[in-house]
Amino acid sequence: MLAMELAAAQQTRKPISPISERIVSFTTDDAYQVQLAHLSERELAGRLQKGHKIGLTSRAMQEQLQIDSPDYGYLLDDMFWSSGDKVAFEFIQPRIEPEIAVILGKDIADPRASRDQVASAVRAVAPALEIIDSRFANWRIKLVDTIADNASSAGVILGPESTWTGEPDLRSVICQFYLNDELVGSGDGSAVMGDPLEAVSWLARLLIAKGRQLRAGEIVIPGALTGAVAIEQGDTVRATFEGIGSVWCAFAQGIEVSDG
Repeated sequence: MLAMELAAAQQTRKPISPISERIVSFTTDDAYQVQLAHLSERELAGRLQKGHKIGLTSRAMQEQLQIDSPDYGYLLDDMFWSSGDKVAFEFIQPRIEPEIAVILGKDIADPRASRDQVASAVRAVAPALEIIDSRFANWRIKLVDTIADNASSAGVILGPESTWTGEPDLRSVICQFYLNDELVGSGDGSAVMGDPLEAVSWLARLLIAKGRQLRAGEIVIPGALTGAVAIEQGDTVRATFEGIGSVWCAFAQGIEVSDG
């Protein structure tokens, strides 16, 4: 039922009230079950899973939600755009943030997967922008809400891939983030749990504990290098990543969103 509510909110672009305010006993395990139910419905409808997103990797966001761990969600084939695309503004209350996408060349099956094991499984990296959106009114969320809501993921704009063999060190990659050609943020890879690959190893271990795993060919976006910014119809967003490249997109006019 909750998965259906969230699916309807996404389709109609009409947000719903937070689960945490309606079901006091709702747990993170319950939330991941809702997320998985929604994923199963999407796959039955013909969608293909292409990867995963990791959220809440910065200390600031964890403190805001009073947690000490990230969360994760899924990425499907219809959630991707390429750098330079015009993206239809089919969202409720979207924000966008810059990330370093990691593309795996090998499965990760070790339940104790380390950062170095993950590094050896990476085939390529790419500059990316993640669109986040909340199907809950006014972003009024707690951890269980965002988990159930696919970790607030709405889409990814992916830049050109480049083969990665350890360089550049993702911890020190500097990002400059622009909204309508105005610099709105800067940061580096260390903002993501100290190292984006540490975030990926966290996800690898957690998925294995849940009977799943990261697989060759999957794309993982491990967390934002800067804060997210709100976007509107007509906006153009760009991010440059030292040693990796750049990515940009424009948001098309013409589709109204709910005030929530």
